[in-house]
Amino acid sequence: MNEEKKDDPALNCLLALYDCHTADKNSTYREVGDGIIDDMLMGKYDKQGNLRKLSKRVEDFIENYYMVARHFYTKYQSCRCSDVSHYTVYRGSSTTQNLKNMTVVSTIPFSTSIETENALNWINFKTNCCIWVIKVPTDTMFLCIDNPNEGKEVVLPAGKFYVSAEKVIEGITTYECDFEAEKGL
Repeated sequence: MNEEKKDDPALNCLLALYDCHTADKNSTYREVGDGIIDDMLMGKYDKQGNLRKLSKRVEDFIENYYMVARHFYTKYQSCRCSDVSHYTVYRGSSTTQNLKNMTVVSTIPFSTSIETENALNWINFKTNCCIWVIKVPTDTMFLCIDNPNEGKEVVLPAGKFYVSAEKVIEGITTYECDFEAEKGL
């Protein structure tokens, strides 16, 4: 970890939550974590962005995700910091369209990374697109997963991304977004 990150209070809070979550021995949490690692939520949208029909197994998995995320949200309330407004997480994608000033909706939970290096594994290197820099309010429920394949993941609930800026950083298209969890979550 570089020096700049060590001085980031929001990152330090997120890492404390990550440590709490990944140390927990809750068996349903372990099952959900294994499902994320096994890509249970991957490929659920078609090329037009429509959600495909979900199997009963995937629906049950999503239900378990929300059950554990709500439980951890309450259980680890003391790990969240009151002096920061949001955490920043990253997601790599191969989307190539201009999304500036758009709202993007995810109707199922999805994975992000605490570190940009892991998000880079998911971009399209032919087009150098895209890294999503996502600001997540600290009062959002989520699960942290120690994924041996993808590193430190934060699995966010269904919600909306409000894309506020598009930048090219070191040749890679980057979208800056604010995240809002689906109402009632």
